[in-house]
Amino acid sequence: MSSGVSPTPASSDNTTKLATTAFVQTGVQTTDNSLATHVPDYLKHTGYVAATGSVNTYIATLSPMLTAYKEGISLRVKINISNTGASTVNVNGLGAKCIKNSKGAVLETDELVAGSIYTLFYDGTASFILQGEGGDTPINGEVIVDALLEGNITMNDRVIMEPIEYDNPLVLTLTSVNGTPNSYSFSPDNKLLAVRNNTSPFLFIYRVEGDKYTKLPNISPMPTVGSSTGGNAIFSDDGKFFMVTNGEDRTNMGAPLLYAADGETFTNLPQSNTVPSRGSVFVAITCDNNYVPIALDDSPYILIYKRSGNTLTKLANPSGLPASGSWQVAFSPSGLFLAVSWFADGTSASALVVYKRNVDTFTKLANFSTMPPIGRPSYTLAFSPDGKFLLIGGAYNDPTTCE
Repeated sequence: MSSGVSPTPASSDNTTKLATTAFVQTGVQTTDNSLATHVPDYLKHTGYVAATGSVNTYIATLSPMLTAYKEGISLRVKINISNTGASTVNVNGLGAKCIKNSKGAVLETDELVAGSIYTLFYDGTASFILQGEGGDTPINGEVIVDALLEGNITMNDRVIMEPIEYDNPLVLTLTSVNGTPNSYSFSPDNKLLAVRNNTSPFLFIYRVEGDKYTKLPNISPMPTVGSSTGGNAIFSDDGKFFMVTNGEDRTNMGAPLLYAADGETFTNLPQSNTVPSRGSVFVAITCDNNYVPIALDDSPYILIYKRSGNTLTKLANPSGLPASGSWQVAFSPSGLFLAVSWFADGTSASALVVYKRNVDTFTKLANFSTMPPIGRPSYTLAFSPDGKFLLIGGAYNDPTTCE
């Protein structure tokens, strides 16, 4: 209890009682004042409110009232109407502020779902930042889930359930595929599977429904080139961009194909003059969907593009280009490092180049202390999920691991 008027002995019982009463009343008043200041402190506590307003224009009326926007204030908002695009929230009439996702981008359709609760933090400038994806369906007591959880959890902790890997997996055979598939790529929502094939028709796309795979009609245009080495098809992490490369076919090498993806609809995108006309072997994309490197069989052997929507803009070639045809490209999970394997057969170099990205500039790093064998081609690359290890495989006995 806060200090107040201390009770002091007096000559009579009545005096002592009055002094004690004054001490208690002062202490209670001090505590009340502290609580009144503490409750509306949305820097220390996350407020909760059910949103009102119209689609994409939300109103949040906190009680006690928020009196000013400050960096770090937070609130949990139950959304009343699913959003259809860029959205704002106006808290206690202080002015509408843009809501951005955890990557700092404006919201797209259905990132806020009616009836779901989301946590927002104010960035101190002009936006509320959505924490995580949110919108999880709460377990309301009508659904029973049996799960083994590691560690301690408390009320309101978010629990993410991962599917169980079974000892006896179901083996499926894809219909229509002939020849040798060069690559497989699932769409981010697991509803589509793309198979890049080395013989005509070179590309298969399947609808995925549980353990049922149904081949979709061929998209237009279809790739017209296949190769027994290289060539892949990938979806961007947002599922809105699809690319197909052609692999190493020195007699008939075609340009990569770019598509805008919308569900099962693929729309070919016009290619700018900077997109290579031939020799595309492999393509990758950063997890933020912003950077697209293409490995080439022809000089300059690697091209790097910046993506904005459906437009690719070629960046300046990095220094320290591979000295021969590239086989594969791979980004680290953070998008900070780009690894390139290339065909170093017969050269005096090691078939690995690693670049570090600084915004739109890629700078070649010095060779690692452990590199693939000199003069031998490297074919495949993979970063570990934490980005701490890079595995390189090629035409030599053992794969090389760089840390």
